[in-house]
Amino acid sequence: KRDEIGDMTRSFNTMVHGLQGFTQYVSKDVVKQILESGDSRIAGTSRKVAIFFSDIRSFTTITEKNSAKEVVEMLNNYFDLMVPIIIESGGNLDKFIGDAVMAEWGGIKPSDRDPYDSCFAAVAQREALAKFNEERRNRGTFEVKIGMGINYGDAIVGTLGSESKMEFTVIGDAVNLASRLEGLTKEYAVDIIISHSIAERVQDEYVCCELDKVAVKGKAEGIRIYELVGRKSDDISAQRLDEIKLYEEALSLYQRQEFETCIKTVQSIRSDNTASKRLLTQAKMFIADPPPVGWDGTSVKTTK
Repeated sequence: KRDEIGDMTRSFNTMVHGLQGFTQYVSKDVVKQILESGDSRIAGTSRKVAIFFSDIRSFTTITEKNSAKEVVEMLNNYFDLMVPIIIESGGNLDKFIGDAVMAEWGGIKPSDRDPYDSCFAAVAQREALAKFNEERRNRGTFEVKIGMGINYGDAIVGTLGSESKMEFTVIGDAVNLASRLEGLTKEYAVDIIISHSIAERVQDEYVCCELDKVAVKGKAEGIRIYELVGRKSDDISAQRLDEIKLYEEALSLYQRQEFETCIKTVQSIRSDNTASKRLLTQAKMFIADPPPVGWDGTSVKTTK
């Protein structure tokens, strides 16, 4: 009897110790489910989740130009800054992939607020990064730029792995798309790209600028993508809002193959941004060499 109690005590202490570390990376809902079930495995299920990816830009260059100690110190400080923002907004840190971060909202306890919470976390991370870089600039060390992608859709949720190593994670096409969106931030030179499934749910609280209609690598069907500009409660300038309106008007003209008018509209945008330049170049190209019959404005991507 005494041995049984001892075994139970040791098992309980081991579980508690593991959960103390676990709670640094996942929401209280995941820990609660594990405690209630008494099993660290969470059965696979399909549900709608908001999936987030972020990645440090030009990380290879950073590693080449700085010492290993400086790179590791930067990464640890960066992760220490970003992970709490994800957890405090109700998200779960899925994993680190080198310098990349994957997180999700709704894997255990879905909510209509999951798309909002994921956007809140992304904007908060952008703000935190600005302060992070200011401190690094004051110390005379290298700064960090990141791209973020968010999608909302059906995914398989559960714990995967072996008895010796398991992780709570989400898998599926919706996850792959979120990763692709993060990758597109480099091409469109914006910080945060969200899918239409996110934008249509959060546009009452967030300013979103439709960027393009794209077919990501491996997919034939085009999806609408948006820049997450910021919260409507933020101090977004009237000029920026006017530019968004003009850009979206130009994009609509482009997709309707009204290329001449599209060019005039883009040229009326005062700021010199990458998305506008890209649209201008594409419109001029199609005037010289019209798109094929049935073209719907989709930009087909051939790289990740």
